[in-house]
Amino acid sequence: MRMRNSIGKGTLGLLAFIAISTGCADMSLNFELDDSSIGPNDTDFNNDTGDGEPYGSTVPLHWSISGNLTLFEGEIAPESSPLSVHFWAESELICSRPLTITEVHSSDTALPDPELYSWWNIHVEHGESSSEKACEWLIPASSVDVGEARTLQLGTGPFDSRLEGAMAYNGIASENSSLHSLYISDRSDPERLLLFGIIGTDQQYNEPDQYNEENPLADGQYSLMSLYLLVYFQ
Repeated sequence: MRMRNSIGKGTLGLLAFIAISTGCADMSLNFELDDSSIGPNDTDFNNDTGDGEPYGSTVPLHWSISGNLTLFEGEIAPESSPLSVHFWAESELICSRPLTITEVHSSDTALPDPELYSWWNIHVEHGESSSEKACEWLIPASSVDVGEARTLQLGTGPFDSRLEGAMAYNGIASENSSLHSLYISDRSDPERLLLFGIIGTDQQYNEPDQYNEENPLADGQYSLMSLYLLVYFQ
């Protein structure tokens, strides 16, 4: 059975409490959108019950990312690694934008934590939303960002059992999980790591005990999923 590690327990324990206090533990990405909510399935991007704000004036409280990362010879292949950013008001999705990876810098020697498998500086640009109304929000800027370009500092590591509750909420099996933990640097404090999601191949999502101890991130296509929403700020 695969060992379940915890990276940076003090820092990441704080994230868990923040997530609970802001409702993130209950805002995992398993929800139904209907015509009474504000979201991509809403016919007019307004709350049809009459008590909501128009789509364009709703201010995000949280954000998340999703998509695929293709690894080739141990490096991310930008042209085959589509990502998206999603903006949330409470537990309702406001809008989403595609992200184009323009550059990737990986670090094997200066990992923020020795237990991590990988640590990437991923430079992205925001694309146009495919929805009827414009999505103009941007990923919160970090201290290294200039203009509208953004740098995502993402890392992967051993499966962390603190993700089990959010995985169960989303119908993802966690027993003997072959998935990896997904980390991001805090946008307001780059020295702090936040545990926020999972990443794995289709086989790792669907079958237990597919963990490769010798090469945990072998070449292939990996799907990443946010399990906790990140705090949005301007």
